[in-house]
Amino acid sequence: MKVIRDKSINKQRDTLNFDVISHDNAIIVKTRDDDYTKQFNLVDIAEGLTLQNNQFYYFTHDIVNTPHTARYRDTRDIFSYKVYPISNELANKLIYEKYLPNTWEMFFDVFSNNKKIYIVVKNWDIDCYSYSAKIEDDKLIIPYGISSSDMKDEQTIEEILENHANRYNSMFRAYIPKETDLQYNLDILRDIKLKELL
Repeated sequence: MKVIRDKSINKQRDTLNFDVISHDNAIIVKTRDDDYTKQFNLVDIAEGLTLQNNQFYYFTHDIVNTPHTARYRDTRDIFSYKVYPISNELANKLIYEKYLPNTWEMFFDVFSNNKKIYIVVKNWDIDCYSYSAKIEDDKLIIPYGISSSDMKDEQTIEEILENHANRYNSMFRAYIPKETDLQYNLDILRDIKLKELL
């Protein structure tokens, strides 16, 4: 499938119809407690995976939309996440093969399955936005604003991912199963396996 970028597709305000990741609902979680998180009063979850209503959601910290006014508050409850409703196939690779997909792999996994990528931000209140793509004549039309700066129109998804693997192999986590510092919530994993068996 070839990819086309469209400048007319913009971020839209949306309804938050899933729970934000927490230590109680995360299947897999990566925490951080560095100067950056303390300065902006961010929650300690940098990224992770949840399963809600039979849909896997992968959350990653969104530095662009992080509320900077939060530094003046006393509570560590601020967050800014990009949320990818990823496929079961990609989620299972993450859970069972310790395979950590890169941003663009999740990006195309979501859009090629006609789902939205969400931006969820908590400053004083929680705001939710989303980006959508569309498929026409075997072409995936994506928002220009969140596409990679070196992406070219009319490339296939495979060509784009391969290009990133070659150019940014030292920067992006991708393409090979490997150990990470993600922590697995074994209780939630057991519940998932039990429901699969019933």
